[in-house]
Amino acid sequence: MKKVMSKIMFVFAFLTPIRAYAAQNKRFDQIMLEAILIFLGYVSWPIFAIAIGMFIYAFKSEDGAMKLNSLKVFGTALFLQSLIFIAKASGLC
Repeated sequence: MKKVMSKIMFVFAFLTPIRAYAAQNKRFDQIMLEAILIFLGYVSWPIFAIAIGMFIYAFKSEDGAMKLNSLKVFGTALFLQSLIFIAKASGLC
């Protein structure tokens, strides 16, 4: 048994971050929710860039419907960015 444990003992060196998460006082579902919301916050930045590009192109082509659509995309990106702050303020994370 000692030979087997000594052969796989190096694997436990990679488990250090997992043990750090287990030592926190948060539940695992709260940690996962926070990770998902942080990911959505990072995803919202390219959506902001797309919305700005759409808005500039809508002014260039003088298309009113496209201006409205670009503002909808901008609002969606803003909503995704604010989800983490809403969750932290309500105590979910």
